[in-house]
Amino acid sequence: CAVYASMSIDPYKSVVVGSRVEVPVRIQPNVNSAKFAKIKGHVHTLMAEFKYTKHPFTEEELAFWIQAASDLYGVQPELLLSKAAIESSLNPRAVSSKGATGLMGVMPKIHGYSKRELLDYRNSIMASAQVVSEYRQTCGRWRCAVEAYNIGITAYKSGNRNPRYMAKIDTRMRKMGVRLR
Repeated sequence: CAVYASMSIDPYKSVVVGSRVEVPVRIQPNVNSAKFAKIKGHVHTLMAEFKYTKHPFTEEELAFWIQAASDLYGVQPELLLSKAAIESSLNPRAVSSKGATGLMGVMPKIHGYSKRELLDYRNSIMASAQVVSEYRQTCGRWRCAVEAYNIGITAYKSGNRNPRYMAKIDTRMRKMGVRLR
């Protein structure tokens, strides 16, 4: 499997991220659009909030990958940014006590990625967007998908919930002026 960090990207080819995600590189956000400017503004605010974290990306790079994942998987970019803030405080090297890894707190063993792959923020963003999108298809609702991402799809289907996590997501998204669809 290739990771973006070790590749030169040809915009007319696809690249493989992790063991399952193929990203058509031609899906590139229009960096001159109002939509991209809005996401970049949200990124600026979050990076200022977490200024103590050393970021291996610029505001524009993070906004680019958030928007690309959003476009590819149909996940709100504000949701992805909210998850990054909550899961890792925008720290792409974060690893939780339970093993959630990278910027987006993806569980490597459960979702079929290596820890090394997920420590690259671009892979983490794409993997997270893919997982949330797949859970949305399974559950039928975005709230279910987000909560299942946090506690696990099996736990969610068994009736477990984490209202505190959802409250954090809702609060972050409200600060960005949107609601979870």
